[in-house]
Amino acid sequence: GVAAWLFRGELWLTAMGFTLGASIVLLSFFYYHSKYRNMMQDQLPDSIYLLARSLRAGMSLEQSIELMGNEGIQPLASEFKRCHGQIKLGLSVPLALENMAARLRMLDFNALVSTVMIFQSTGGNLPMLLDRLAASARDRSNMRIYFRTATALARISIIPVALAVPVIIL
Repeated sequence: GVAAWLFRGELWLTAMGFTLGASIVLLSFFYYHSKYRNMMQDQLPDSIYLLARSLRAGMSLEQSIELMGNEGIQPLASEFKRCHGQIKLGLSVPLALENMAARLRMLDFNALVSTVMIFQSTGGNLPMLLDRLAASARDRSNMRIYFRTATALARISIIPVALAVPVIIL
């Protein structure tokens, strides 16, 4: 937009340049954010399995979260490390996990927080519940991949149709 203003001096061209530049930046942010979220969504079932195995090995829930932060796969491990830092500062485990769920905004992680909160209030076999939750998260992830594969042809074929409309109009 600034280059258009300096070279041409026309306001409408400046506005178009600014709009085009801002939309490119926003689209790239959206692309990288969705890529980051998909990567974390794909890592979540394995992380829940690791959490269940560490609990089964005799670690407490706080130690398991610390293990996830130190030994887990990035970028989800950094979120667990941040959660463990909040626990060390005095937050309860369910509240720290709720804060993490508010940051991540993923359905499967919300189910993990609900499972831990129910376990904290009623008790039970948390490793078994986490194994079932991880299996459910893995099934949901596989279904999402299957859906994207099954609809790939329709999504690809819409591109020439959408590009043909301006050509037909011209």
